[in-house]
Amino acid sequence: MERNRDPWIKDCGTATEDELRALAIEALQPGTIFLALQTDAMLCGKAEAFSKATPDRLLELRVFDETRELWAHRSATGREFAWRIADDAALEETLAAGGETGFFANPENYRMEITQYLDIDGTYKLPIESNRKLRTTGSGYYELPITDDDAAVRLVQYIRYDEPACAARVVDFRIKGFCRGEDKQ
Repeated sequence: MERNRDPWIKDCGTATEDELRALAIEALQPGTIFLALQTDAMLCGKAEAFSKATPDRLLELRVFDETRELWAHRSATGREFAWRIADDAALEETLAAGGETGFFANPENYRMEITQYLDIDGTYKLPIESNRKLRTTGSGYYELPITDDDAAVRLVQYIRYDEPACAARVVDFRIKGFCRGEDKQ
């Protein structure tokens, strides 16, 4: 295996709006959450709420769960999407099949989990369907499929090692889920 090939990438490519919708529907399994950034809105919810997303206005889409994420993005409407699927199982399988030993054989050396606190004005709470409508400290509004206790987003950052000095750098990330922040569960 080449060390500069990203072993967490299960699949990647480009897609039209219709092809991306098919990819997203395949990725939207029970327990997954989607985040759609459109030209006119930010939508986030569980799989059953995905029908609210408007493909012709979509700029970025993330469909994620604890172990994998479909990420698609484009710079402007009317263009194709670039997409990738980051998958922890693919990372482990690629490393096992690649014959790596020592440091480079351990999947944990390619990923780092972090928690980022959400910008939430705690004095404002409004439940909407299966989401909560939140207000930022600057008075902007957004909706997320979180509980009253959730205050942070869990991220997995992926690390690439550049030859020959083996310098490490974060080159990709995926959303893993939401949590209470202080206990990171």
